[in-house]
Amino acid sequence: MSDNPTQGHPALDTHYDETTGDFVMRGGSRLTPQGFLIDPYGERRDGSIQHRIRSSDGAIVRAIPVQDGADPRPLPPLVPTGSGWPTPPEGFGWPNLDNPNWND
Repeated sequence: MSDNPTQGHPALDTHYDETTGDFVMRGGSRLTPQGFLIDPYGERRDGSIQHRIRSSDGAIVRAIPVQDGADPRPLPPLVPTGSGWPTPPEGFGWPNLDNPNWND
């Protein structure tokens, strides 16, 4: 076990691409500001399905559908914010970044 607490953080080795605004994960997969997952080879295999990164473990999950009256909670960010998570570059339109992370 490492003495460095960041070694176990789900955001370890992740960053935002300053040119495209994409969130780049370990292994080279990307999540666009629109929630589309792009594999390391540049292909969008899931079509128009939108994804987000789960804050608890960094897993890729389907994005929450458009909010309706049945669920009053604010939509979660597509990429978690807070301690240990990289800050997105300005001007790429990352949605919901001001909302708190869902407890997932």
